[in-house]
Amino acid sequence: MADALAAMGQASTVTPAPKREQTVYESGAGRKVVFSFIFLMLLPFFISLPPMFF
Repeated sequence: MADALAAMGQASTVTPAPKREQTVYESGAGRKVVFSFIFLMLLPFFISLPPMFF
């Protein structure tokens, strides 16, 4: 019976699925520059918050 199943392509052994490569998403250069510029412009404001409150 096992020989008949193997001959029809329905072998009882399970073959592992091939592993897919993990997709890594990165932000573009323009987005990195824009957010870095915004961060640098707002940095003095965030640094001055503690002296204003205390």
